[in-house]
Amino acid sequence: MHFSSTKIMQVSVFLVALLLAACGGGSGGGGATPAATYTIGGTLAGLTGTGLVLQNNAADDLAVSADGSFTFATPGTAYAVTVKTQPGNPVQTCTVNGGSGTASANVTGVAVTCSTNAYTVGGSVSGLAGTGLVLQDNNGDDLAIGANGAFTFATSVASGANYNVTVKTQPTLLFQTCTVANGSGAVTGANIGGVAVNCVTPSPRFAYVANSADNTVSIYTVNAATGRLRHNGYVLAGTAPQSVTVDPSGKFAYVANVLSNSVSAYTINAGTGALTSTGAAVAAGTIPYSVTVDPSGKFAYVANYGSNNVSAYTINASTGVLTSIGTVAAGTGPYSVSVDPSGKFAYVANYSSHNVSAYTINAATGVLTSIGAVAAGSFPISVCVDPAGKFAYVANHLSSNVSAYTINATTGALTSIGTAVAAGVNPNSVTVDPSGKFAYVANGGSSNVSAYSINATTGALTSIGAAVAAGNWPSAVSVDSTGKFAYVANNGSNNVTAYTVNATTGALTSLGTVRGGAGSTSIAMAGGAAAVSYTPKFAYVANQTSNDVSAYTINATTGELTSVGATVAAGTQPYSVTVDPSGKFAYVANYGSANVSAYTIDAATGVLTSAGTVAADTGSISVSVDPTGKFAYVANLFPGNVSAYTINATTGVLTSVGAAVAAGTQPRSVTVDPSGKFAYVASAGSNNVSAYTINSTTGVLTSVGAVATGSFPLSVSVDPTGKFAYVANYNSHNVSTYAIDATTGVLTSIGAAVAAGTNPHSVTVDPTGKFAYVANNGSNDVTFYTINTSTGALTSVHVLHHQHQHRGIDQCRLRAVGNRPRVRHRRPQRQARLCGELDLQQYFGLHHQHRDRGTDQYRRSRGGGNRTLLRHHHRHDPVMRSGPRRFESCNETSPRKCGACWGTKFIY
Repeated sequence: MHFSSTKIMQVSVFLVALLLAACGGGSGGGGATPAATYTIGGTLAGLTGTGLVLQNNAADDLAVSADGSFTFATPGTAYAVTVKTQPGNPVQTCTVNGGSGTASANVTGVAVTCSTNAYTVGGSVSGLAGTGLVLQDNNGDDLAIGANGAFTFATSVASGANYNVTVKTQPTLLFQTCTVANGSGAVTGANIGGVAVNCVTPSPRFAYVANSADNTVSIYTVNAATGRLRHNGYVLAGTAPQSVTVDPSGKFAYVANVLSNSVSAYTINAGTGALTSTGAAVAAGTIPYSVTVDPSGKFAYVANYGSNNVSAYTINASTGVLTSIGTVAAGTGPYSVSVDPSGKFAYVANYSSHNVSAYTINAATGVLTSIGAVAAGSFPISVCVDPAGKFAYVANHLSSNVSAYTINATTGALTSIGTAVAAGVNPNSVTVDPSGKFAYVANGGSSNVSAYSINATTGALTSIGAAVAAGNWPSAVSVDSTGKFAYVANNGSNNVTAYTVNATTGALTSLGTVRGGAGSTSIAMAGGAAAVSYTPKFAYVANQTSNDVSAYTINATTGELTSVGATVAAGTQPYSVTVDPSGKFAYVANYGSANVSAYTIDAATGVLTSAGTVAADTGSISVSVDPTGKFAYVANLFPGNVSAYTINATTGVLTSVGAAVAAGTQPRSVTVDPSGKFAYVASAGSNNVSAYTINSTTGVLTSVGAVATGSFPLSVSVDPTGKFAYVANYNSHNVSTYAIDATTGVLTSIGAAVAAGTNPHSVTVDPTGKFAYVANNGSNDVTFYTINTSTGALTSVHVLHHQHQHRGIDQCRLRAVGNRPRVRHRRPQRQARLCGELDLQQYFGLHHQHRDRGTDQYRRSRGGGNRTLLRHHHRHDPVMRSGPRRFESCNETSPRKCGACWGTKFIY
């Protein structure tokens, strides 16, 4: 077809017009076309918390709850994705990558990554005085603490995770115990800064002494303020116990028995210190001379002298029972074993091969692996590692010196520091004080203790002056947990010497001695958070006229008595009441019915419940329980003998141990010495005191003779140290003094008797052993004496007057027993106190009123008010007619009994 050019132009113009119309041009009125939009989204990773909210362009909130893809609800072209709300529980921080731009297509590349926040864990330490404290968080991240103040663990803990701060290693120097408060929980959204670590130096509480010659372990409580030891009974061990140790927790004690080739294990009563056997002794090697426990309390080790090896045991953390894990060879005649404070190394002094064996300890199994031996002096007998674990010291028995070594902290190998330093003759033991500044050596042959300062850098020893005197053949030396007091067990003199330690110089000053068992060879100390205290709880009164026993609670502050209810029946004419050391049982000697009533004591109320009676002999007049609580003894007036009984530890029932043993004529009083080794009976008719040894297994008495007294002795008392005995002589108006032989118990008169008041009826010694008191029946007063602690001699100081209103007077004799007596002496002439903090003036200010011919009553009148009625019987016996009868202060050496006193008994 043929088109003309004119027509073609017309078509072109038409097309242009159409195009213009399509773009909205011209005057046709069509709308503009909208811009293209795209979805905005991406992926989320690492989210574990809750509450995450994202935003796009500061709006269009999007809550996201899990990892994966996400898309905002509103599409767009320009986008800016941010985190509006970070997740919590756990707290996390989420960051956005690729979160902004202009879209030309749907956006899927926004990346949100979340990570959990981590926070520091820390707190503060107070009370730290020792060194070596190491803390852990979650069983790791060890942190050594060198001073009080703030601390922070290096590793942070993620939000939501738990933290658990514990003590990995307790301070070694000063042997402090650190505890953690606020130490565990969950980390949330902030640093943890409230963990509190408090460190205390354990107060010395109990001491244990192995007595090789009588197969016992003596128990003592420790006065944390004065350092003095107080007898607290004993427990049987194996044959010839040579060494005693206490585990670091203070829960268990272990004793190496040389001649029975065994180790005895005991649990320790945290309140009283009493030892209870965990069962049969476990076998050791031949002639086990030494036992020790590692610092973790998981393993025990015994050096066996005869079999030339070391026995190893695991310790049951609940029961204390030992389980053998085998033996390892030592040198010849291993005599002593010690473990370093880290628990990584053990060392054994080999007596006959003149060297020291070293071992590594498997932390999981306790197995020992030898790392060789190093030469020592002649016949090394004792090895000790300092509290920092840097140095070891060895006492060489026959070369009379001490070898010193440095310890390789990695391998445990010993390196000699140089020439051994001189000691006394035949050193038997070496120890280092808790501060690591001083070392002490017990010298058997010279009967003294050498003291040394320790160079903190080199470990070298420098003598601190002349050696101080000890007892005969000192066998072991120990320093208490505070470093304030030192104690030496004297094998030859059967006693323990106590010393104060000068904190600056290390010098020792003697505090005197206390009697122990036969052959005191080793001493171990147990500490605790609080020192032992003695607080009165209950009092008991034997009422002769009404044939019953009254019970009272004691106000520990004022000493006032409150009746616990109705009296409990006794036998006929109950004359004496006593309580066993545990405070579980009470016993009453019934004069008229010739028997002994037994009772159990309710620990909460003090109420007595009858446990039956046991026959005694005619005129049962005095009853006493030994310090172990195993045996009871009754003085029978008319046959002139003493009945002995065993005590059932569960029921309190008494069982006769055989025929009564002869005493003098008219025995009036029986008492047991604080160590439980000897018994003494004052016999008024024969003017003497009979002495007996006590079989520690059976309780049977064996006479060791009698000693003359003054005229008509009525009471005998032994001082707290067990060194002296005192007898009140009624008709000669004086007090006899005797020294007690530590081995035999035989009494030897110390000078002439000292004057008392008229008709002294009772004598007692205060708990410190510094004062004695005598109740004078005829002159109605109390004579007060000071005691020379070296000689036992009495010096009269004062007389306390009794307000007597009638010739008749009671035989209600105040007596304190139980564990935890606390006795104070302030202004002795005015406020010398009885057991349970009863004031002497208050006691002798008790007004006596004669109600009828057969009954008198004491009424406590303090501040004019009648507080307590204590009934008593008025007899025709001339010594029962007038004047104060008897009082007893708690005996320092026997915390639960105060001699053979009649009438009232306090228990704690």
